[in-house]
Amino acid sequence: MKSKMYLMIAALILLCAGVTSCELKRTNPLDPNNNPNITAPPRVTGLTASGSGAGVLTKSATLTWTRNIVNTNGYYIYMGLAYNSVYARIDTLQGNVSTGNTMSKIVFVPSAGYYYFKVSAYRNTDNNGAPLNDNLEGSLSEWAIAHVEN
Repeated sequence: MKSKMYLMIAALILLCAGVTSCELKRTNPLDPNNNPNITAPPRVTGLTASGSGAGVLTKSATLTWTRNIVNTNGYYIYMGLAYNSVYARIDTLQGNVSTGNTMSKIVFVPSAGYYYFKVSAYRNTDNNGAPLNDNLEGSLSEWAIAHVEN
């Protein structure tokens, strides 16, 4: 009986600590709510992926997406082995320069198979003129799949 009571008291203390800590004032220089001058780039849209054809020695996937016009200094490329898998950042495309409204990137892959990709835009940020160590990243795009043939 005593152990149940101690357990209930411990749970109540943890609950109170959790509720009161939510009320603490926090500052994050990358949080757009704390600094209205820093806004995240819009979500990348229009992502498509196509794989290299049969017989090609160097296996690759070509990614194409709609270029962001606002608040974008570059893009992060993510790859996974299934649509619901963990996506790892595999490349960074610096700059937002293209010949039109689309961006593209060739990604080399280790072997034939199916590869899933996502792209996000990022924005360089500064804190009163001092560069920060991190970029402000927008939301990930929808996934696109590339079938790389053998």
